[in-house]
Amino acid sequence: MILHLLPMIKVLVIAKTSEKYLVEGIDEYLKRIQHFHKINYLEIPSIKNSKNLSELEQKVKEGELILKEIKENDHLILLGASRTHRYNDLQA
Repeated sequence: MILHLLPMIKVLVIAKTSEKYLVEGIDEYLKRIQHFHKINYLEIPSIKNSKNLSELEQKVKEGELILKEIKENDHLILLGASRTHRYNDLQA
């Protein structure tokens, strides 16, 4: 398999993962998958002073940070606490 022909998987995470078991699991997953596919894992920092923002304001600011990291033709799969959304084409 020629890895340079495959599109890169980019994993964007809001806020730093601090639970030790999660960090270890993520590290192990990244180590294993890199043999089969190019992958980039990026933690987007938490919004500063988020306690002073409404939930909507916080989501808007997080969205702005995410949009800086993705390209117009990227394929997106959004994972959240309650459900998964699949977006095949990003309409910026």
